[in-house]
Amino acid sequence: MEKEKKYQNVVELTNDWVWEVDEKITFTHLTESISDLLGYKPDEVRGKTPFDFMVPEEAKRIEAVIRPIMEARKNYTFMESRFIHKNGHEVITEASGNPMFDETGRFTGYRGIVRDITDRKHAEEQLKKREEELREQTIRLEEVNQALKTLLKHRDENKKELENKILSNINELVLPYIVKLKETKLDAYQQVYVEIIETNLNDILSPFLLKITSKYLSFTPKEIQVATLIKEGKGTKEIARLMKVGKGAVDLHRHHIRNKLGLNNKKVNLRSYLSSLS
Repeated sequence: MEKEKKYQNVVELTNDWVWEVDEKITFTHLTESISDLLGYKPDEVRGKTPFDFMVPEEAKRIEAVIRPIMEARKNYTFMESRFIHKNGHEVITEASGNPMFDETGRFTGYRGIVRDITDRKHAEEQLKKREEELREQTIRLEEVNQALKTLLKHRDENKKELENKILSNINELVLPYIVKLKETKLDAYQQVYVEIIETNLNDILSPFLLKITSKYLSFTPKEIQVATLIKEGKGTKEIARLMKVGKGAVDLHRHHIRNKLGLNNKKVNLRSYLSSLS
């Protein structure tokens, strides 16, 4: 009797629903907590089974799980089930139970506890849904990324193909005539201009001009011309003569070139640096 009284005191302190069923799984005892859990008073539930408060599909599923356990007189823990509240909404619960026996050892039913885990399950479902959405977004991003890589690859291939065509045309359709032109009678200035044209065409075929026009887009045509002549080893006086400008203009171009290359205030030879770009 004293033991039973202590048990009852503990039961009254918990917010979970404590219950007892007989061997036919009919409720014989319930705590008041069932009102908070399912909206029913204990008298409305006593004499009925748990399955009476579930949708048919859930009742069939739970009965198929619980009957073998009861027949084997085993304990069970954390059994998840879904009840229908008196007002119609679903309540997700987690139950644990132990078999009961009388003084003679005869099986008399089960006693257990039910806890409301609706909020937790909804949170888990939302998290699972969010994880699935993120997984789908990741897959879509990977597909987009792969498509972009394919497009960039095709663009690079097309760019390379165009570059190769240009270089091939220069080699086959332009340079041979430059060579023939040099074999004709040219005066000194004409000879220099032909050499400049040939040099510039060769630069197009080399990485030098590509680098200074792509990396340093602010280079003016005159600065590109001066840079090319400097790389060839021409001095300021000779460059001025070839370009028909004053030495001051060439010096100014040299200053701008060094500035755009980030070489001002550095002890770096401009010709050596330009040659390193080839």
